[in-house]
Amino acid sequence: LVHKVMGCTSSLVLRHSEGVIVPSQYFKVILLKKYPWYCEKKVIISPSGGVDFEVFRSTRCPDEHQFILGYVSRIDEGKGWSELLEAIALIKKEQPNLLENFHLNMYGAGAEVEQLKTKLSLLDIGNLVTYFGALKPNQLAAKYSEMNAFIFPTHRESFGLVAVEALACSTPVLASNIRPVNEIVIDGVNGLLFEKQNKHSMAEKIITLLTMNKIDYEYLVNNARESVQNYNAELVAKQLSENLEKLLKTGN
Repeated sequence: LVHKVMGCTSSLVLRHSEGVIVPSQYFKVILLKKYPWYCEKKVIISPSGGVDFEVFRSTRCPDEHQFILGYVSRIDEGKGWSELLEAIALIKKEQPNLLENFHLNMYGAGAEVEQLKTKLSLLDIGNLVTYFGALKPNQLAAKYSEMNAFIFPTHRESFGLVAVEALACSTPVLASNIRPVNEIVIDGVNGLLFEKQNKHSMAEKIITLLTMNKIDYEYLVNNARESVQNYNAELVAKQLSENLEKLLKTGN
């Protein structure tokens, strides 16, 4: 209902606006496609405030004796948590030996928490997956640093801030191959991409990561933080300020 109400007022708001800020090039395209009459020069791209690189930094401390895959997102429709559990169950069925030292840690709140708990039981993967509930903002960086990899199985995003946060902590990311997430996660460079809503593709990429040699894995780790330098909060704030100033001068 909230989305419908906001959608109805968007056109009116835009008609009276001097400019609009969107989180990604992808979202800008969607905006202009929906409202083709809106002036493209009045659309500013600013990636959700960016990431504080002083908070989200490389302090990696993964367990040497266990491979930790982490999920940090809402437990809601469209976030891909269900396919993720199915992918783990698929690996357990077909290559259980790969999961001897594997664990999936899941963090987040949402409307489908009970469904998640039920699915864990039905798939019989409770020994491989632990649901911890929601994280406080000041806990995020430490949790990313504990992970060997972060997984982002979302169906749709306007940006993908959690992927940037994980990469800033030098944690490789497995993610859905969708825009704009695939502009952040570069396949084979700082992570791996799989087909969205496809448990088989997701399982395949998890297996690829679990069987990857140390040199190739460290390549992903070493590229992670450097690959998201453009999302540094200080740089993002500076660019936003400059773009707003240009827009104001043009308007005047």
